[in-house]
Amino acid sequence: MKRRAIDRFTVEVVELVLPIFWLDLAEYTGKYLRPWLELIVDDYLTAGPGRFIPFPPVTFQRGSFAVEGATVRGHLDGPFGAYKRPEGFVLVHLPAERPLATLPRLKDCESAANELADLTMRWDLPDGGRGRLPCEVDAHKVEPILKRYVRAAK
Repeated sequence: MKRRAIDRFTVEVVELVLPIFWLDLAEYTGKYLRPWLELIVDDYLTAGPGRFIPFPPVTFQRGSFAVEGATVRGHLDGPFGAYKRPEGFVLVHLPAERPLATLPRLKDCESAANELADLTMRWDLPDGGRGRLPCEVDAHKVEPILKRYVRAAK
């Protein structure tokens, strides 16, 4: 088993022996083995029991990212970022390059991002994956979480 670091996560490369009938199953579905396995794993992680696998906590690191077409310097981790404006810190959904809320402290942005990351959503997609997968039962919880942090800031 080999390990290599990608950003702050570790990827394990595993060699395994596959039953020969998996090749037949992949061929039966009209796919090669690798794309077929990727579909199986993706289904497991999004709709099957793998959807309950917890995400690592959001811990912001300095970096640059795009917001509504402009590049800004700020803090980012995973699909979330935050940058400083005169009125406070702006929490951003990075794949959509869209601001989510303006909060007074960076710590508030990090806490909100942690709560949002725990929701059953595809945050790696530009629209948060809303309506794309049957496991996104938490889409209605996004706005109340953001409103709670904005209200607490006032």
